[in-house]
Amino acid sequence: MPSLPFLKSKKIIIACVTILVIAVGIFVITQDNNTTPPQAQTNLQQFSEGGISFKYPEGYMQQPKPKAQVNQANSIVKLAEDNPIRIIEVAKETGAIVGANSTNKNFLDFLESSAARGFPVRYKGYKLEQTKRISIAGHDASKITFTYTGTDGKTILYMHFFIIPAGNDAYYATVQSTDQPKADSDAQSLQNSLQIN
Repeated sequence: MPSLPFLKSKKIIIACVTILVIAVGIFVITQDNNTTPPQAQTNLQQFSEGGISFKYPEGYMQQPKPKAQVNQANSIVKLAEDNPIRIIEVAKETGAIVGANSTNKNFLDFLESSAARGFPVRYKGYKLEQTKRISIAGHDASKITFTYTGTDGKTILYMHFFIIPAGNDAYYATVQSTDQPKADSDAQSLQNSLQIN
């Protein structure tokens, strides 16, 4: 039978190795979960108008807003960059809760199901990747990620579509690009910074 001091030193070594393994594991996990690329955290511009504010990367140029439509979401801002093609747009649908109330559905469920029915019609080659419930600016929201085919019939666009019910209104934010990492990074910047006033 081994002596008592040997058992104590063996236990100490096992405890030290266990602590080291846990520390390395925590370090690796926190490094892997930092999915926001460094460029998404620097050189950000601020947009603030129409009751919303958010941050977006440099290079985008503000585009003319489409003419307001009745009973539809109206654009608050549209930003675009050409190389690679990237677009950020935020729109507001005033009184959007009416449809949810008339069908006795949860507001976010109603908006999400309406969008899901419309996407295959509006976006050629629509392919759903993920629907995820999130929180934006203190509001329950939905993030729908999908791809679709551009007007040339070949180019793949990567879309992040955010649905944010707020009060009786709904806000929609879209981030899309032909470059998937840029679409992901820009969407993360918008998601982290969007405020509804």
